[in-house]
Amino acid sequence: MKVRNFAVFALIMTVAALTGCSKKVDPKKPIAKIQQEVQTMSVADLESTAAAYAKEVRAQKVELGKITDEMKGLPVKEIFSDKSKSIKNRLSKIQVDATALLERYQIYVNKLQEKGADLSKVRLD
Repeated sequence: MKVRNFAVFALIMTVAALTGCSKKVDPKKPIAKIQQEVQTMSVADLESTAAAYAKEVRAQKVELGKITDEMKGLPVKEIFSDKSKSIKNRLSKIQVDATALLERYQIYVNKLQEKGADLSKVRLD
C-alpha cells in the first residue's frame, strides 16, 4: 500500500509542479533563439505567445491527471512491472515536454514583466 501511495503522491506532485500546441508553441525550440526573439517582440506578440504556452501547459496538466487516474486503478504489482511500461513512458514524455514548455513560457513572461505588461493575461491557472 505504501508503494502505491508513493507512486500516486509522486504523480500528484508532478502535476502540482507544472504551475499552448499551436505553431507558436514548440518545446524543442532552442532557448537561445527564444531569448533573441523576445528582444524585438511587441507586448501583444509576447502576450499571445505566452498565452499559447500557458494553454499547452494546462493541456499537459490535464493529460497528467488522466495518467494519474489510470495508475490509481492499477494493482501495486502492475505499477512496478512491465505491464505499466507504456503508462510510465507516456508520463515521462509529458514531464519532459511540460518542463520544456514551462522553461520557454517563463522567458516570455520575464520579458513581459520587464516591459511592465499586465501578467494576468498569461497566467497558468
